[in-house]
Amino acid sequence: MTSRKRAISISSDGSSQSTDVWIQSEASSSSKPIRAARKSTGGKRPREVEPSKSASTRYQYARKSTGGQPPRASGSSDPTPSSSMIPYVPLARAKVTGPHCGLCTNPLPTPYAPIDSIHRFSMRCEHDLHYCCYMAYISQAVAPVGMKDSCPECRESILSDGRYWVRATSHAGEQTPVDITDRVLARLKMVKNAKQQLFFDMLEIRNVVLASALLEGSDPIDVNFQSLTTGISALHICALKNDVPGIEFLLKSVGSPAVTFFSLCDVNLSDTETGRIKTRKRLPV
Repeated sequence: MTSRKRAISISSDGSSQSTDVWIQSEASSSSKPIRAARKSTGGKRPREVEPSKSASTRYQYARKSTGGQPPRASGSSDPTPSSSMIPYVPLARAKVTGPHCGLCTNPLPTPYAPIDSIHRFSMRCEHDLHYCCYMAYISQAVAPVGMKDSCPECRESILSDGRYWVRATSHAGEQTPVDITDRVLARLKMVKNAKQQLFFDMLEIRNVVLASALLEGSDPIDVNFQSLTTGISALHICALKNDVPGIEFLLKSVGSPAVTFFSLCDVNLSDTETGRIKTRKRLPV
């Protein structure tokens, strides 16, 4: 595009002279005027936006939250939605089919660690149990009535002539009748000793509430039980500590008359070096 402009020059003597100047410039592709480069764009011309495009389709810079990708336009459909949009569907628990343990409900062929020669066994009622599950079952601190000699599923007695006879299956799959009475009694004795020791521990910290809970239930502890380590009874422990409420609690638990401790004996623990108990009356046996 060529345009004509008039230039005026003034000489030193004051005379002026005008001349026509022809200027040729490139035609602009847009009807908008050319704007100067801004400092915020780094000296470059700002990006031109076609007027036919709406504001929702303009170019946007990729955000860090989208992983470097341009953000998805609103209303667009994606055939592969993200994992956060997938609705949660809880998995249904698999139904137990075939032979299974009556306690853990797992299949019997479950390969447990061979810590014992017996893997599982069947009882007189034809119910099957894992050996380790049954031993954990009879080791519970609070046992229901008759749980040690009855089936956990049908509550039928599993004793034969007073013995725990079962049809055991080894890890190799061999079945044979086995008497597990000694194993059961050994486990019950271990649980009994653990409960007795817990009873002593509760009395030492003077927690009569928890100690009384061990005297209840179908399998209470023996109050006259002597400690396996010290050889003394719970009553002696309370006497050594001058625990009057504990002594009264023990005397009442064995069926003694509701009398106070000071009507039976007088404990004097002033001699702390020897720790002797001086009594004027003997405790009832």
